[in-house]
Amino acid sequence: MSIETRKLAGNIGVAFVAQGFALCVSFIMSFFVPKILGTQEFGYWQLFIFYTNYVSLLQFGLNDGIYLIYGGRTRDELDLPTIRAVFRTNLLFQLLVATVIMVCAVCFIYDQSRMQVLIATGLYAFLFNITYFIGFLFQATNEVKKYSVSQVIDRLFFLIVLLFLIVVRVDSFIPYVVAFLFGRCVAFGYAIVAGWDFIWGQTAREGVMKECFRDMRVGIKLTFANMASLLVLGIFRFVVDAQWSIEVFGQFSLALTLVSFFLTFISQISMVLFPALRRVQKEDLAHFFQSVSGLLATIMPIAYIVYTPIAIVLSYWLPDYGDALGFFALLLPICVFDSRMSILGTTILKVARKETFLLILNCITVIFSFILALLGAVVLHDLSAMCLFAVMSVAARSLVAEVFLSRYLGLSIASHFPMLIGELALACIFIAVNSVCSELLAGALVLIAFLSFLLIFRCFIADSIKEAHGLFQ
Repeated sequence: MSIETRKLAGNIGVAFVAQGFALCVSFIMSFFVPKILGTQEFGYWQLFIFYTNYVSLLQFGLNDGIYLIYGGRTRDELDLPTIRAVFRTNLLFQLLVATVIMVCAVCFIYDQSRMQVLIATGLYAFLFNITYFIGFLFQATNEVKKYSVSQVIDRLFFLIVLLFLIVVRVDSFIPYVVAFLFGRCVAFGYAIVAGWDFIWGQTAREGVMKECFRDMRVGIKLTFANMASLLVLGIFRFVVDAQWSIEVFGQFSLALTLVSFFLTFISQISMVLFPALRRVQKEDLAHFFQSVSGLLATIMPIAYIVYTPIAIVLSYWLPDYGDALGFFALLLPICVFDSRMSILGTTILKVARKETFLLILNCITVIFSFILALLGAVVLHDLSAMCLFAVMSVAARSLVAEVFLSRYLGLSIASHFPMLIGELALACIFIAVNSVCSELLAGALVLIAFLSFLLIFRCFIADSIKEAHGLFQ
């Protein structure tokens, strides 16, 4: 089996360029913005970024339904009159939702800074959900380059303003929020131009609401699954915000942002793989699962190795955020298990149309996370425990998903399980040595553990590389 390698490689290349911009912005936001903003202002900035992660819930599955229903089709195969009518209906609905959010913020929130955060979140929700309606059509029809270009535009214009704010040392979070919204506005304009035939032209006059509800019915499971996936970690941030100060919330959020660096490109690979994998057979999915599993087990733990130099640099650059660096060490294994969940779990489950299982798994994990978060915050009142509980939740979800997929694809769990145990052991070693040893000694011990891991599983890794070469040639 060969997945349209040339087109797939091109799409991944453009997606990587887009994420290169995103990585650059994230780098500046994590390393320069906290140095200029005080811990309180940075906390409110992180609160805004946190809230923006959940605005896609406000489309109630419509965008995800479009994505699932039309995934794998070409633009010529779309029912454009109906899509245009659905777009216009969604435009009015999102405008109403954004207005309600902003009015509620003004009427019921008495903390001036939090009120400003919620008003900005309402504006962002409108821009994001309308832009992503068009963006999901780009993804569904495998026009990933256009979607990636919109991301580049968003990040580029935000980056330009962000650099200006940093140069003149603006120490209030509001201008940074405005810059964030400005980048999304420009990307919205590009999406309208690039997807003009999706929104302008002859529209259907009958059955529009029926089509909207059909899209929502199909997509709502995936929307809730995605929201539940975000809440696996988000619930810990909600609890930290409720139980600790905005300054502590900023420190905890910075640590999670640093972890997300290692996940930046993974989400883009998943986005590109979905339309390609929709065209393959079940046995080919099994080959993909086996080969990529070995590759991820080899590549992602490199994050443990690069942690030491990053931590040393950050300790000198951001001396006021020492707590965040401690949380960073405890949270870093999330990148290994979340990357596996993103590529192996979520992508294949969506391809196999197992959204119900994905939803149930994520919801159960959220409940598990909520219980652990309450235990860490209310009973123990210990942020280190909160970090460890967050890692436990993410790792447990990844393991359950992989066991389920192994059974679904007819693979032997016994042959797959030892490497999963090895990855868990490597994560435990990383956390343990960084908790009790100096940075340099911990780095050396982690390197020895990683090389031992590669030696023990060398045969499995070699087979995975060989199979991946045959899969994508």
